[in-house]
Amino acid sequence: MKKRPKRLLKALAVLLALAVVYLGVCAAYGPLRYRAFFDKARTLEAYRGAADGFIPQGMTQDEKSGAYLVSGFMSKDKPSRLYVYPPGEDPRCVYLRLPDGSDYEGHAGGVTAVGDYVYVSNAHKLFVLKTADVLAAKDGDTLAFQSFVEVPCNASFCSSDGQHIYVGEYHSKDYETDATHALSFDNEDFAALVFAFPVATDGALSPDAVPTCVFATPDKVQGFAADRERAYLSRSAAFCPSSVEVYDVGGAADTAFSYAGKELPCYVLGKARLVHTLPAPHMSEDVELRGRELLLGFESCARQSWGGLLPATMRHFVALDTQGPRGLD
Repeated sequence: MKKRPKRLLKALAVLLALAVVYLGVCAAYGPLRYRAFFDKARTLEAYRGAADGFIPQGMTQDEKSGAYLVSGFMSKDKPSRLYVYPPGEDPRCVYLRLPDGSDYEGHAGGVTAVGDYVYVSNAHKLFVLKTADVLAAKDGDTLAFQSFVEVPCNASFCSSDGQHIYVGEYHSKDYETDATHALSFDNEDFAALVFAFPVATDGALSPDAVPTCVFATPDKVQGFAADRERAYLSRSAAFCPSSVEVYDVGGAADTAFSYAGKELPCYVLGKARLVHTLPAPHMSEDVELRGRELLLGFESCARQSWGGLLPATMRHFVALDTQGPRGLD
């Protein structure tokens, strides 16, 4: 009987040693496996709310105030959230509601700030908030969407460049898209689209807006952003390594896509347009271009994703330089 405490202490010591070794491996794995990524990444803010079930999805920055916004949903039946990170202040949590005042428990897959408006994407819709209301909200406040705009895709993610809102969809063998979105081009198959909708000078999106063009994207796209010359994709699936991909979208479109009786220019993001691929830690999510930087978020810190215990878990969202010697090109 006297030997049991010693055996227990030895077992605890072994477990403690294994835990220390594991934490050391976790700390070293990311910088070694994704050295090029961490060389280019500038750490921004730490995610909030993961400990109580928040699952980060979209991210953006309001250019006027400099505040970062992070959207996401909850692992249980609770309102989805929008975290606001004002410069030099503590982050604030805002709970989202539908226009009728009921709790919004949707995916909150993407978020983008453009002018006077903030848009949250999910389920063929862009939900609309006023930027001023978002920035004025206090920690723990609730905000109801003013309205929503129907869009012709699953609205898994969104971004903006000041003149357009880009809204697109995720496709894989387990997540289907509309059959009319499938096309074959240059011996490659595509089944997902991103639509570029024009916005007014104040950022307003008309419910009757017609896309100016579309982009055909490969599978497993979690985020899309673009300027006149480049398109950027965040691609990931579960715990597999992610990638940030850069495509040349200058010049003429590759084909056309029929929409509401019109033929829209369609840029096919296939191998012929691929400029660069940057391997990244698992569970990359939304992207947003702000100046020369590409903002990039991750889901891996969420409690449902093993609570951030896996190697290379990202607990912060980051910015990647798109130009210069350390740029993505």
